Parts: sequence; C-alpha cells; structure tokens
Amino acid sequence: MTPSEFKAARERYAYVPARLVRVGESEHADLSCFGLRLRKDVPEGWQARLKEARLKGQPVSISSLQLDDFHRGLLRSDDEDDLLHGLLSVVFWGFASGADGRLRLNRALARAAAIAHGRRNAPPQPRETVVRQLRRTGELLAEPAAIEAAFSTALEIKFLQMAFASKLLMFTQPKTMAVYDRVISLQLRCSSARR
Repeated sequence: MTPSEFKAARERYAYVPARLVRVGESEHADLSCFGLRLRKDVPEGWQARLKEARLKGQPVSISSLQLDDFHRGLLRSDDEDDLLHGLLSVVFWGFASGADGRLRLNRALARAAAIAHGRRNAPPQPRETVVRQLRRTGELLAEPAAIEAAFSTALEIKFLQMAFASKLLMFTQPKTMAVYDRVISLQLRCSSARR
C-alpha cells in the first residue's frame, strides 16, 4: 500500500475530535485522576455533522489540527501534570466513539480512569512510573532510529496495548507517526483485497 492509499483509508474513518480539558476546583469535573480535574470536551453537534457528511459521502468538516496541537503540546511538555493530562486525554479520545460514529463518552472516561485507578484485580502503575515511561517515549521519538524502542516503552504503560501506544506516539510526533488500530487494519485489508 502506498502512503497516499494509507492516508485515504485513514480518512474514511472519522475520529471525533474529543479531548479532556482541565478545570478549576469550583468547576464540574468529569474525571479526577493523578491529582488532575478534567472535563470532557466534544465539538457541539458532532454526531449530526458526521451523519450529514456520511449521507453526502464526504469527510466530516472538522479539522483535527487543533486536537493534534493540543495533545502534542501536553505530551512534549516537561511538566508531569501536562504529560499525564496528555495521556488521559489521548485514551479518552481513542474510546470516545466507535466505528459507527456514536459517542461513547462514559466508556471513554472509564478507560481513561483505569490508567490512574486500575481495573478490577489489576492495580494501576504508580504515577512516577507512568511519568517516567511518557518522558522516555518522547525522548526516543526524537531519535528517528529509535521508533521501535519508543513504541515498546509506550506499551509498558499499563492498559495501553498496541492501538493506544500507536495513538500516543502519533500525538507526540504527528508528522511522522500514525495510528494503527483495528479500524485502520480493516481499512487497509479491504483496500488490499480490492486490488
């Protein structure tokens, strides 16, 4: 598959530009993790815009550049809170909608919370460990020959797995990294089968 075919396959799937933003003590928080108070932020009318675009056979008219910049800024920061905020927001973004375009924000919040609070019979990693892995992932991504090591380091963050490690790398280095998840894999497989 050529890079342009890969790009076209990726653009057929519309990720909702959802994110988590920080709120103050007096504001409503949807999620409290690692000492951060976060609120979900989803473009107004996302599902209606997605439905209209699909009926017309067009991509959704929402740019992801602002979302990329938001996450990249957090994930490249030296500040521990920014790094953790970036990680939680990427996980939230990745689970915010399914292939059908329906929003699943409660599921996304629960998946993000698991990073900090763990799951049934699976405790979380300590904050310091997660920060260390995020920092090391960013350092390795700065070296073109160390992409595999960066990916392996991201996979050491508990509960991420392959798809979310690729999402983390993509937002840390969006010009050279790409998301690789089940949806993208299926799109690529369908594109290859049509040849």
